[in-house]
Amino acid sequence: MKKSLLIFGIVALSFTSCQKGVENKGEVKIDSTTISADKHNAMNSLDYQGTYIGSLPCADCEAIAITISLDETTYIKETVYKGKSEEVFKETGKYRWNKEGNTITLIASDAPNQYFVGENRLIYLDSEGKSIEGDLASKYELAKVNNIETK
Repeated sequence: MKKSLLIFGIVALSFTSCQKGVENKGEVKIDSTTISADKHNAMNSLDYQGTYIGSLPCADCEAIAITISLDETTYIKETVYKGKSEEVFKETGKYRWNKEGNTITLIASDAPNQYFVGENRLIYLDSEGKSIEGDLASKYELAKVNNIETK
């Protein structure tokens, strides 16, 4: 009995000592932003790429119609100031994620240029990166639209 325990112990030690020392920190580096692979966030858990539309409140016009299209690293933003002009202001550039992986910053855009990324929505943030509060808070959301294939 003692011999079989000794043999079993030696075999078990030999298997564990043969394993290579691989260290998995559970981190992923994307566009110079390191995030933990063990944490779920918008960047690694949501299907955020696509087109979002909405109308934001405007001080001197009816509303600001915004369309933002996101792909893996870049964005296209189109803005129309309703009731003031029908001119479409188009902006393109790259965006980056915050360290928590839940907010994007449109790099080429003037501040405020941050959006919290939620399930099928972008929430426009103020110039300090905080959520808009009060009665108009719900007016600062852009909804994701389904991409319609054209033939």
